[in-house]
Amino acid sequence: MRLFHALETGDGETLEFEWDDAKALENRRKHRLSFEEAATIFLADVLTIEDAAAYGEMREISFGVLGQSPEALVVICVVHTERNGRTRIISARKATPHERKEFNVHYGKTTH
Repeated sequence: MRLFHALETGDGETLEFEWDDAKALENRRKHRLSFEEAATIFLADVLTIEDAAAYGEMREISFGVLGQSPEALVVICVVHTERNGRTRIISARKATPHERKEFNVHYGKTTH
């Protein structure tokens, strides 16, 4: 089954997401991160690169921040693709130290 989720941006735009619910449950169990939480990184600055692996579709990897206070900012990695005008989330996890460093350098942030 496919689930749909929408987020409102500060300027009134609606971002639409979808994912497979079984994959979302597996991801939450494995990485302790829900796709609902992962989707929120797209409300702020994200660093997005093309996924070099061949999956039969164009996939992207986005890095963004979860958390509100400077002490609690965590960089996460979200693998996704675009389908029918929606962002389809494939997986989400905490960024590796190297990925976090690249994100921090790119945006001049200090995160965990």
